[in-house]
Amino acid sequence: KGRAGAGVYREFGAPDEEWTPQGVLGLRFEHAFNDRTKLVAYTDWYPSFEELHDFRLISGAGVEVALNEDKSLLFKAGIEDRFDNRPGDAEPHDIDFYVTLGFTW
Repeated sequence: KGRAGAGVYREFGAPDEEWTPQGVLGLRFEHAFNDRTKLVAYTDWYPSFEELHDFRLISGAGVEVALNEDKSLLFKAGIEDRFDNRPGDAEPHDIDFYVTLGFTW
């Protein structure tokens, strides 16, 4: 699946707290191995409209497993990388690993 759009971005607590207009182009891939287990991968590119070489990229992959018949109890595990090509004094990559147990109704 793909998506495209526009919006604004602001980083609170940063030296520059201005609102920055930006676009978004995203792709999401899902593959179901069976009724309860699927692989999910995604990437979203956020280019600045003011400086076209200024962008953020958020990418990740994980697995989702339904733990019961009605799929109301879910287990999710994966990794996400948030990249900023102009991070200032911070590192350009923020990498998170996650494990989640969720309940839907």
